[in-house]
Amino acid sequence: MIRHRMLCIGCPIDIFHTVADAAAAHAADEAAFSAKLLTGMRADPFADAPSAFEADAPEPETREGEASYA
Repeated sequence: MIRHRMLCIGCPIDIFHTVADAAAAHAADEAAFSAKLLTGMRADPFADAPSAFEADAPEPETREGEASYA
């Protein structure tokens, strides 16, 4: 985000914006920006869960005893 001159990190309204909202607010190419975000997320060695932004992301599994809010 910083490379795109977005100061969303720490912004008090960032929790209300989607990636599309942020890209539009900063005149960034949404598709290219989203692709870079996904690349960065995939490169994180501590992030082993599938991305919710991917179209083919599986539905989260509910463990025994947990409620499903889907």
